[in-house]
Amino acid sequence: MSRDGARRLLVFRMGTELFGVDLATVDQVVDAPTANPMPDAPPTVRGLTSLNGELVTLYDLQPLLDVRPRAVNAALVFTRNGRRMAVAVEDVFDTMTIEDDMVRRAPGAGDHDDVLTGVVRRGRHLVAVLDTTALLTALAAPVGEGDPK
Repeated sequence: MSRDGARRLLVFRMGTELFGVDLATVDQVVDAPTANPMPDAPPTVRGLTSLNGELVTLYDLQPLLDVRPRAVNAALVFTRNGRRMAVAVEDVFDTMTIEDDMVRRAPGAGDHDDVLTGVVRRGRHLVAVLDTTALLTALAAPVGEGDPK
């Protein structure tokens, strides 16, 4: 249970960067699923995977956030508009509790300012705080609508 103004983030790693999404939006974390490529899929789609017998689209953050994981070791599973979707991540770090006033504007925020809401300091590291709804919308956008560079 969180205090007023406090929220919990699930922190994950992509390359050398740390990112956080609201923990309450994550349905589950799974070991790296095998993805079957889809022909003519947008760059944000790694492919289709099976999670508990259900076909789920596995998305790639690299084209959207311009980060390259060294390896994909896990996936975050979400439900959006009644459908499950998974996002490939390098590694899940842990959780952290933050207050809204701890989030600072991201230095040099780029094209996807709606996805990146700011940064929060965690020890000597910065965690980029992502808006889950904006992130999932951008990943699943049809080609030509909000398509990453």
